Amino acid sequence: MKINIPSTDIGNILGFTAQGVAQIIRGFDFDKSKAFFEGRTRCLTPTATREVFLSRGFNFPRTNVSFYANKGGTGKTTLSINIAYRAVQLGAKVLLCDLDMQANATNTFINYIPEFVFIDIFSKKISIEKTIIKLGENFDLLPSSLANASLELELINKNKNPLNCFTEIFKPIRDDYDLVIIDLAPSLSHISYLAVLFSDTVYIPSNPDIYSAQGIEITWGTIKEIEKSFPEKNLKVYIAWNKYNSSETQSLRFIADLKKHNGLEIAPAIVRVDSSLKNAQAEGKSIYQLKKRGSSSLDIDALTYNLLGLSDFFNQNNKRTIQ
Repeated sequence: MKINIPSTDIGNILGFTAQGVAQIIRGFDFDKSKAFFEGRTRCLTPTATREVFLSRGFNFPRTNVSFYANKGGTGKTTLSINIAYRAVQLGAKVLLCDLDMQANATNTFINYIPEFVFIDIFSKKISIEKTIIKLGENFDLLPSSLANASLELELINKNKNPLNCFTEIFKPIRDDYDLVIIDLAPSLSHISYLAVLFSDTVYIPSNPDIYSAQGIEITWGTIKEIEKSFPEKNLKVYIAWNKYNSSETQSLRFIADLKKHNGLEIAPAIVRVDSSLKNAQAEGKSIYQLKKRGSSSLDIDALTYNLLGLSDFFNQNNKRTIQ
């Protein structure tokens, strides 16, 4: 998979014009494997983009992120795969971990059933290093399949220390990545419990409707029980509103109602519904692989920038420069 980013996207983050960012790129003297033109668009690879941001003093965070909802159809996988792909474009080293046996995240990027999945790692049939599939530059996948259907029972029977279980599993490869992004199944399960304990940030994807609101209540209740059992965990938990349609009056009402939850924050962008998300799903792609991207890509940009800390860092830098 070839992954690159238009230099104008980098310029927008840095606060530079197209001419300004072109001058910065020329200063690196990148060869054509890292900086090149696609048509009239100047593009950079993830490695080149990383070099640009590092040179400006930005450090990529090391964080584990779970997308977790107890209701299906909320766009959990859509958000996880698109944020993962965008983070890679922006220079982050990302492992996308599919822990949903439906394997929708896996099927987005590969068109075959993987030989090994998470249960094989847990049962020590194979190492995590040999299970991971390389998708592209700085972008790897820990795949899933229906073989993970028996993972729940396996995890319960082994009776591992819940706080350290996933930490030990990921330890051999954790230093290879900035982000580990986990797409969880829409269920109350021991797998989800362990993944949340492993996470630093949890997004609860939700649609603005009554059924998703009920799902948030259940998911948030589960997370609060985890926090109560393990007070040393300092989780950041966000509702990630998805499939928002401004023409539907109930959408705003549900968003307003959910502000009543103590400790639950709304993610800094609400993802609008548009045809590009549906088209990407139909083609088995990220929206950033489409020629035409809709408004939802701007919203996912905002979520990704916030997760990486790009907006805060460069906004502060730009303010200091102006002063």
